[in-house]
Amino acid sequence: MMLPFNGPRSLFLHISFHLILLSLLIVLAVGIPAVLYIQFETEKQIWAQIEQGARTSYALFEVKEFELANSAKLVAERPSLQGLIQLDDQLTLTSYLSTLKDGIQSDSITVCNQAGKILVETHHFEDLHLCPRQNFLTIIQNPTEEAWLFRTHPILINEQEVGTAIVGKRIDDEFAAAMRTDIGMDYSILKDGNFLATSLEYERTVLHGLDFQKEAHNSLTDNNQLQFTIGDKPYYAISFPVNNDGLTGFLALPTGEILKSAQKQIMLMLAGIFTILCISIFLSSLIAHRISKPLEELSSQAIRSRSDFIKTPISTNSKIMELIELADAYEHARLDLSQKVGQLQREQDWIEHLLEAIAEGILTLDSENKILFFSPAAERITGWKKEEVLNNPVDDYFKLVDKDGIFSGNLPSPGEKYFLNVELALKRQATLSISGAEFFPSQASDSQIALVFRDVTEEVAINRLLGQFLSNVAHEFRTPLSALFASVELLEDQFPEFNSGEVMELIRSQKLGVLGLETLIDNLLESSSIEARRFRVTPRSFNIEEIISNVEQTLAPLLEKHGQHLIVKIPLDLPLVFGDPRRTVQVLINLLSNAIKYGPENSEITLQAYERERKVRVMISDHGPGISPEYRQEIFTRFNLPRTENERAKPGAGLGLSVVRAIVEAQGGEVGVEDNPGSGACFWFTMRLAKSK
Repeated sequence: MMLPFNGPRSLFLHISFHLILLSLLIVLAVGIPAVLYIQFETEKQIWAQIEQGARTSYALFEVKEFELANSAKLVAERPSLQGLIQLDDQLTLTSYLSTLKDGIQSDSITVCNQAGKILVETHHFEDLHLCPRQNFLTIIQNPTEEAWLFRTHPILINEQEVGTAIVGKRIDDEFAAAMRTDIGMDYSILKDGNFLATSLEYERTVLHGLDFQKEAHNSLTDNNQLQFTIGDKPYYAISFPVNNDGLTGFLALPTGEILKSAQKQIMLMLAGIFTILCISIFLSSLIAHRISKPLEELSSQAIRSRSDFIKTPISTNSKIMELIELADAYEHARLDLSQKVGQLQREQDWIEHLLEAIAEGILTLDSENKILFFSPAAERITGWKKEEVLNNPVDDYFKLVDKDGIFSGNLPSPGEKYFLNVELALKRQATLSISGAEFFPSQASDSQIALVFRDVTEEVAINRLLGQFLSNVAHEFRTPLSALFASVELLEDQFPEFNSGEVMELIRSQKLGVLGLETLIDNLLESSSIEARRFRVTPRSFNIEEIISNVEQTLAPLLEKHGQHLIVKIPLDLPLVFGDPRRTVQVLINLLSNAIKYGPENSEITLQAYERERKVRVMISDHGPGISPEYRQEIFTRFNLPRTENERAKPGAGLGLSVVRAIVEAQGGEVGVEDNPGSGACFWFTMRLAKSK
């Protein structure tokens, strides 16, 4: 843990900071979960209370239905009603039912006969046929929408059913207010978001502006939970289905006081936590002071009594002779020691700088071939750190490769130089040039061996590669020159005996040889200019179709020689490209020459060009052996020669494809190789489009 400031820090600050930090973390670890728990429990209790209210509302609604059903039964079993029905006295029956309606606290009573016709009713309902229906809850347009609950009971006279008594109860604000009194929460009945009955004491326009369009689930456990605010008064509510006709019950609980109480609890708890934190900070400072004070006193005493023996002069103000002589003796010893230490330090610095500047690695071995000294250059060459190798056998770190025996058994004699292939750190193999010498250090009873070595891996590889390159170049020159010499010799000796066709055949052979030499020389020159960083292109706008046509004519004799056929596919509307025409010819000749060389006899080579992603893409496909995926990353580098079993396709100088990549990239394009569908390889490169004038 870093302190939030730099520079030296006292022990008191260290202890205080960490104790305060620990106190803060403890307070946060306790306070944050406590706040979250209070909020969670508050909401949990609110929703539990509302869910309990919903269950209570269901029960109360069932009680209301039961009471209404009893009222219907009471009406149907009244002897007076049965007598009036038998007398068929409509006026008296209507007056009787009106009086009875007020007595049973219902809003309507309807009597139907056995045929389903209304005999008498205390409240007329438009477009509602009551008589054929049984117990139901419905919406009536009267003239606004109203919710009514109806319960029926048969009327029996002498145990024969003569009609039906239907008692109705209006579900209105008065009904909702009664439910609120019993439940303790605001109760509402909604139809498609419209409040038919509510105990909320707000205008209907305010209530209709609230978003209660969620569909209620079919069980109490899945009620829709809602939160809304009217004015500055928050409510938690749930909605639930009342029947299958789209009526929704709505139970709302004002939570302002509950939430304020929870916030008050949180604030009190935070105040207590802050008080505890302040006390913890004070106690932390007090503890830190008590712990650090004795240590600071010890530190002050140590500083006062400490002396830099070499740099700090020693003197005394004492008048005692012995103390003065002792101080003078210590001062002379300090000066002599300071001079010798300075001289040794300078010599050590000089030796370290010398060893650091030497590129060759140096190590020394004792009689048991254990490493006693390991220079910085030896660390750089081998990858081993001095701390890893000192006093350990040299054979554990220098392991011979491609040779029997151990490293210590193949060391050069004094004055000799050996080249050894060894395995170093991270299993890296290297070729080391090693020379040895024997010496006898002072204070050592046995002689030691000093080895000076350097990494010549790249030099050996370059020499090997250079020899291979010279051999390939000599072969590339010798083959066409031998053919040219043979053709010239035939023409010189037997020209009069040759007909025109044979002469043209010899001339064609000479032309092919000259073309091969020209291509090789161009690649050598371009490779040399690339290596010397003198490679340049001269771009301009040109028609690549003309370039391809010229290259096709140039390589026609070579194609004819091997019985191969070049298929060129170029759209008529191919745009102009921007590049160096002469260099582009060289790219095409190199790629087509390789396709001819590695493709089988009597096969087809396809050259196509098309526009793609604001560039012209040129593809050359053959049916040769193809390029293996692991070799594609290196094929465009110098001196990388493909392995092939085609006797006709002997590797060249290894420069052509590297020159191709240099030219294409200098022109702002890309080059690559991929599999040709079926067999062979497909080399491609891109060129920028010329800007339209």
